[in-house]
Amino acid sequence: MPKMDGISFLKNLMRLRPMPVVMISTLTQKGSPITLEALEIGAKYIVATLLTGMGSDGAKGLLALKQQGAYTLAQDEFSSVVWGMPKVAIDIGAANEVVPLDKMTQRLLNQVIKK
Repeated sequence: MPKMDGISFLKNLMRLRPMPVVMISTLTQKGSPITLEALEIGAKYIVATLLTGMGSDGAKGLLALKQQGAYTLAQDEFSSVVWGMPKVAIDIGAANEVVPLDKMTQRLLNQVIKK
């Protein structure tokens, strides 16, 4: 099987056998545009997380995803090594939930199972 990234795979999947796709995204500087592209291609539901870090680019990306219908999670202050970016996400209303790191996987799975 040829190597391909997730977006290429999603494009092929939607072309050959369209079906509902759930995408889980952890935001990096490039993460939100790629995730938004997945929505354009045909992903039906996105759960996005924002973990410990500095800056605001990921928080702005998380808000953009939330505005497009993604369910969004931000790491809580107590479990974050650096609580810069998650704090910004919370402050700008980008997070549906604030979750400790040790509960993040379960919350992600709960959201996927609901869909």
